[in-house]
Amino acid sequence: MHRTKIFALVIIVIAIASLQTSATFQQPKWEAFELADLVSQRAEAEVAFMPFLDRNSMVVGLLELMPADEDTRPIAPLDEVYYIFEGEGVLQVGEQNIDIQPGMVVFTKAGSNGRFTNISEAIQAVVATIKSPSSNTSPASQVFTQQRIEATRNPNSNVWNPFLNRPNVTFGLYMLPEARGGDGRLVHTFEELNIITKGSSKFRMDDDEVDVKQHSIVFIESGVGHFFHSLNEDIDILILWS
Repeated sequence: MHRTKIFALVIIVIAIASLQTSATFQQPKWEAFELADLVSQRAEAEVAFMPFLDRNSMVVGLLELMPADEDTRPIAPLDEVYYIFEGEGVLQVGEQNIDIQPGMVVFTKAGSNGRFTNISEAIQAVVATIKSPSSNTSPASQVFTQQRIEATRNPNSNVWNPFLNRPNVTFGLYMLPEARGGDGRLVHTFEELNIITKGSSKFRMDDDEVDVKQHSIVFIESGVGHFFHSLNEDIDILILWS
């Protein structure tokens, strides 16, 4: 065989092998989790904080602390957003003491050294670490109660309430009443984390579909078309964009 043809064949084989290797390490376009499964995995790992998602724009983990536990996490060099599933205690952010309650969202700025103390009921929280740089204008912390988060609810309309808006992260509550049946297909240029806080439905992502319910967590890459449909009841979704 002519040397030129042999060389061309070698190049093609190398290219195919490279594509296969890339495909092997390519992350899925979406990932779905259930809180109950994460709780079991964290207990088996015997750690207080267990990361379960690491993507381009965010790292997301489950934090659980008992009343007798000490929060020994290192100082976060990046912005963090907490969603409190359960528990009561105090989150110290610098000189500020924040009384923690279920359903609350707390933003902490990079380097602010948020620590849970005075835990009266076991803390269970999802913590999202935002990889893009913190803004110099960001406050050390921002606190959003469940009442404040749900204040714009309309029983007859789909409502999006982006209560946290920073240059590097948006966090909001998407409230979909059963009577509306769901929403339309959306496509974003940023990654998205969905935390179902109430209700159940089906969630479509391009050609894939999953059943979601309270405490389901679904991540989707940018560019993936997605929508909620077949609502069994009113559904609330906390959505983080970064």
